[in-house]
Amino acid sequence: MMLKDTVLNMIHTVMECCFVENTAVDVGDGCLPGEKNQETTKTELALGAEIPNISKEDDGDKNNSTTESDENEKNQDVFKIEITDEDKEKSKSELDRLFEEAGIYRTSKEYENLFLFIRRFPRIAPYNAMLLNIQKPGSTFVATVREWKRYGRYPKPGARPLMILKTFGPVKFVYELQDTDGRKLPDAIVNPFKAEGNISKMQYEALIKAMPYVGVAFYTADYGTEQAGQTEINKCIRIRQCGKKKYYIPYSIVINENYDKNTQFATICHELGHVLCGHLMNMMNDEDTSGNYVPERYMLDDETMEFEAESVCWLVCERMGLHNPSAEYLSMYLKQNKLIPEISLEAVLRAAGIIEKMMRGEIRAPHRGLVIKKKTD
Repeated sequence: MMLKDTVLNMIHTVMECCFVENTAVDVGDGCLPGEKNQETTKTELALGAEIPNISKEDDGDKNNSTTESDENEKNQDVFKIEITDEDKEKSKSELDRLFEEAGIYRTSKEYENLFLFIRRFPRIAPYNAMLLNIQKPGSTFVATVREWKRYGRYPKPGARPLMILKTFGPVKFVYELQDTDGRKLPDAIVNPFKAEGNISKMQYEALIKAMPYVGVAFYTADYGTEQAGQTEINKCIRIRQCGKKKYYIPYSIVINENYDKNTQFATICHELGHVLCGHLMNMMNDEDTSGNYVPERYMLDDETMEFEAESVCWLVCERMGLHNPSAEYLSMYLKQNKLIPEISLEAVLRAAGIIEKMMRGEIRAPHRGLVIKKKTD
């Protein structure tokens, strides 16, 4: 299959997935579809205690509450499920099947080159950066015609536009730097790489605050040096309130409170990678919600799950210029293996995009797949 056909098929598939039920899901930006009303809530930390005033708005919000219901507790026998090859095949997304048909991003070298390429474009969603790599490898900077005009540059006659996904819309066209003429761009724009730095307090707190909206309660614990953190399925699913709506919190992430903020952030990204890539079983009653909010891929082997979670962590941290432990893991794996595990690249890019949106404060309400439907008589 030609790369041009692959790109068009990917975009067509995404548009079908996103708009068939009038649900504007921006897969290109890794967006979770959710309500637009904002909930301000305090963050759960060690043993369920609340930290004081992560946001000054929290004190005035009396509509938010956290409750637990024994009715939602599931029998542990549900974990004893036999997974067939057919189940594994069904877990693949249409986009991942297109990757397979095109035969791309399967070798360690291709995967490494793709991630290094995506790292160059921190201002563009990971998924869109991947689309650029398919259409024009080696790109350094892209922008729309309107954006290029602001920099005093214009597309060359006959220049070929590149197609990426548009937020809450079909697609938009961008042009690569070499396909434009005009004033010289500032080096800081062409070279977005930053020296290794620190996660800002604002970004960290925005990430923590958004975690309930993706179904995760956050805690810290006094772990030893070798234990960075872990993700758990809540045996008794928590319920929170957002305005007049109630929603489920099916998972918990616990991290080591003794680590510095950068290491804690990397750990959270890794654990969120497990959740958002669908590595944990969904313990919610599907009849109570509007459908799955993450893919069901808990049947994967441990190596594949770990590779995906490490990939999510690497992408988010590297695009911020942060040192991260995932770099060593991926570097060693790619050197020792010619092929990568049978991962879902779509799930990895989507998860990384969602985490970046959480850090920017753009996810301000629970995903509709977590919201509990109102009972009708």
